[in-house]
Amino acid sequence: MVDWITNIVALLGGIGGLGGIFTIFLFYRENKRAKQLENDHTANAEWQELVEKHKQREQDLEDAIKDRDEIIAKKDGKIESLYKEKGELMKRNDKLSSTVAALKTLLKTLRCNIIGCAKREPPIGSWENTQTTEEQNDNTNKQE
Repeated sequence: MVDWITNIVALLGGIGGLGGIFTIFLFYRENKRAKQLENDHTANAEWQELVEKHKQREQDLEDAIKDRDEIIAKKDGKIESLYKEKGELMKRNDKLSSTVAALKTLLKTLRCNIIGCAKREPPIGSWENTQTTEEQNDNTNKQE
């Protein structure tokens, strides 16, 4: 048994004694801590990447909202101009409808109900007017 203990002590002495054993434990702890710090660093890098992606997405959404608001503003302006144009056309239509109604009323009062009346004004369709028109046509044909 003493041989075993001697061999172990010799082995430990060869490695560096108790200082070497403590160095191995300290190196293991430092190595473990370095790996832990490396894992923390990679986790932080992943989180930073996620934060950057989130900020970029927010910026893209804000730009999309601004673009959408500009499009809506343009469409609102177009709608307002069309409503103005519609109002102007409706006013014009009302004026023309009023004019048509007034002219129809005037036409009814000016209409001569007697067919072939020589006193008709205007003399459209009266017997004298058709006769004079035929005479004028005959005179122009003879002159040619």
